[in-house]
Amino acid sequence: MDLSVDDPGVVGSYGTGHPASGQMELPRNGCDPALGTQIYTVYANCIDGTVVQRTINWTPPPVIG
Repeated sequence: MDLSVDDPGVVGSYGTGHPASGQMELPRNGCDPALGTQIYTVYANCIDGTVVQRTINWTPPPVIG
């Protein structure tokens, strides 16, 4: 799996060769919700050479306190 964070046009901007299952902690816009929506794009490199992608847009909740 290849992963892009805040740069869905660049495959693997957050690394390539990640395992197909498991967990990974990702950055949260420096933990500042004022910075807006975080964009995560995951690319699955299939055995037949095709690439499937999924983009997730996440807006962090406001920090209270």
